[in-house]
Formats: sequence, C-alpha cells, structure tokens
Amino acid sequence: MARDIQPHELRREFDKAVKTALAQTAGKLGAEFTKQISEKKWDWTPDVTTIRKNGAKVTRPRDIVDLGNLRSSQRRENISATAVEWTWHVDYSQVVHEGAALKNGKTLPARPWTKDAVNEVKPLKDFADRLRRELDG
Repeated sequence: MARDIQPHELRREFDKAVKTALAQTAGKLGAEFTKQISEKKWDWTPDVTTIRKNGAKVTRPRDIVDLGNLRSSQRRENISATAVEWTWHVDYSQVVHEGAALKNGKTLPARPWTKDAVNEVKPLKDFADRLRRELDG
C-alpha cells in the first residue's frame, strides 16, 4: 500500500526516484553498448577475410572485437544527478565508431555502436517509463 507523501517530502522522494530510474536506464544502455560491439552485424568492405591480432579469421558481417580492448575500455561516469557519460579509453575508438580515410587511400567503415544502442534502448523513453513506475510506487 502506498503512503501519502507530505509536501516537505516531495523533493527528496522525486530525487530518489530520478536517481533509481537513471541508474537502471544507464545500466541497460551500458550493457547495450557492449552488446553492439560484440554482435556480428557490422559490414566490412571489401568482402575479404581478415586475420585479426587474436588469430581469428573474419569476413562479414563481423563484430568489432579483436583483442577486446575497445569493449573493455568502456567507462561510465555520473557527471551530475541527471547526466551520465560513457567514454572508451583506447586511441582508436573514434576511428572504429566514425570510420576513417587512411593515407594509403583505403577507408575503414564506420561502426557506430553507440547510435545503434541508443536506437535499441531508447533511453529517454526507458527513463521516463522507469521514473513513472518509481513515482507511482
């Protein structure tokens, strides 16, 4: 049974609900980032077999995991009570995400795992739904 909240308790209860809902949504989105990096869904042109540093032979579609450094470098930071930021601490994360034109004229395709994760999780809707449930008790 839900109890009545007194006016002086509203802010504290709302902040608590926001914190809980944000942590849950952030956890879901963080897990989806990892899943997107690991999924064998990314195109690679030309259609050739590549031997990775880990010895695996891959064609396409492929995941974007070689030694696992990109995936394991993911860091989440709560930068305020209402904001979370993810970063990937390898020097090539932007090249993997955005693609690149190399000096030899070849290109590396973009593999925008964060955009795909956001499209899958829909974090604003997920947060709103979770917040509503927290506030409804």
